[in-house]
Order: sequence, then C-alpha cells, then structure tokens
Amino acid sequence: MDRDWILDNIIRREGSEFSNRKNDRGGATKFGITQLAWTGYRREGMKRNVEEIDESEARSFYQLEYITQFEWITDDDLCDLVIDCAILHSKARSIRWIQLAAGTAPDGIAGMLTRIAVNGQKDVYPKVLQSRFKFLAKIATDQENDPDAEFLPGWINRCCEFIR
Repeated sequence: MDRDWILDNIIRREGSEFSNRKNDRGGATKFGITQLAWTGYRREGMKRNVEEIDESEARSFYQLEYITQFEWITDDDLCDLVIDCAILHSKARSIRWIQLAAGTAPDGIAGMLTRIAVNGQKDVYPKVLQSRFKFLAKIATDQENDPDAEFLPGWINRCCEFIR
C-alpha cells in the first residue's frame, strides 16, 4: 500500500525548521524529530545532529519509526491519524487509543487481537479522534501545571485537520 502521502502530511505538519525552545521538553528538534529520537535512530553515514538533517533523512526516519510500524492498519485515514497521534503523543498512547476504540485491552501493544479488532470495525476513527481531543482537553484544564500547555493551540489545530 502506497503511504507516501502520509509522509508528505507528516513533513507538512512538522515543518522543516530547526527549533530548540527552552520550554519544549523535546529539546532540539527538526522536522519534528528530537535529538534524542534521532540519536537512537541514526544510521551509518547520516548526520549526527538533528539540526543538520535534511528532508530525505527525516522521511527515512518517519518511514521506519512510524509508517512501517502501523502499516497493518488497513484504513488509510485511520493510519494517518494514528501515526500523527504516535508522533505527538507516543506510540504506546496511540495504540491504547485504538485499542479502546476497538474494544480490546488497552495495553499499548498492537498484537494480533488488536489488529483484527481495529481492522474489523468501521467506527474506530472517530473514537480515536475523540480520545485525542479528551487528552488535549486534559492538558488545557491543567495549564498551570503542564509544561506543554503553550503548544496546545497548535496541537488542537493539528487535531482539527482530522475532523471528517
């Protein structure tokens, strides 16, 4: 299944600018990739610092770290949503959200039961989106104590892209 358009969406949403904002727990970031994630992923011959990576390297990162890990999701729109959730909110959390939506145990591991349940139902997409909005609402209601609150408007705008 050709999922290049998902990669295009990721790059568009994340942007290509280098950022190292004081309040961003991710620290140094480019194409939405943190230095920590890049260091864990980096392959031989690739640039050492996230600040130096190019779009081709970012695409390779997202292909291996996210798209191939979720390619078992047969619905393209759901796959796009789950990958975006995983990028912003963690892979385990996005898997728990699809598990809850499909009615399986939310253990954060996409085993065979999860895969069958997710791909066997039509209403998983809106339920995952609902979980994501509830998660963002929790951050919004605890803005004083959540260091990520300053990024909330951007996350909400990004989440709204998935309303169908």
